[in-house]
Amino acid sequence: MNGIKNLLKKMLFPVTPVVVLAGMFFFIFIWTLIEIFSTTQASSFLAAIAVPISLFVFVLYGVERFIVRKINYRILFIGELVLLLIVPISFYYSVSMIDLNVTTEKSYFVVLFVSKKNPLTDFKRKGLFEKELSVSDHIIHLDSSLYNNEDLRIRVPENWREISYSNGEIMLSGKLTRYRLYSTEENLNITVDELLGELEKETLER
Repeated sequence: MNGIKNLLKKMLFPVTPVVVLAGMFFFIFIWTLIEIFSTTQASSFLAAIAVPISLFVFVLYGVERFIVRKINYRILFIGELVLLLIVPISFYYSVSMIDLNVTTEKSYFVVLFVSKKNPLTDFKRKGLFEKELSVSDHIIHLDSSLYNNEDLRIRVPENWREISYSNGEIMLSGKLTRYRLYSTEENLNITVDELLGELEKETLER
């Protein structure tokens, strides 16, 4: 009996942020094992995420229990707390996106990457790191610097189903302009050359 008490004491004390985190993931892991036997796709997806994260936390817990008696408790506690705050913030920052939300009555739209049109500073902040800009048009101008921005996500209207996408370069007002063309069922085969006259006019007006 004393052996069990001593073991539990070593496992739980001194209490640190990692101990609390490991306790939370212990219950998550048990729940995940139960969900694995479910036949639903959602349960399988959740299990695929929860299991590796839980195992990582358990390994971290094992390492922490080894060093907890070799490092000053206050230093370790503060260090773990800071680390547990930095990791999720860093992850959220790495997956944050810049969203261009497009709505249009037409079955296609073109994004033209033209210098000084809708720069990143025009995007509104959403959440901690993400930004978004909502546009209701079928010809959209963005700053040319956004073309190579890997965080840019162009979101088509929600009611679109089958989507065609193409990108490239066209001459507009004597300048080589990069574009992205999106269309849906009614105009799957539309090309930017067919829209050249309209794009040229729209560019001159702006």
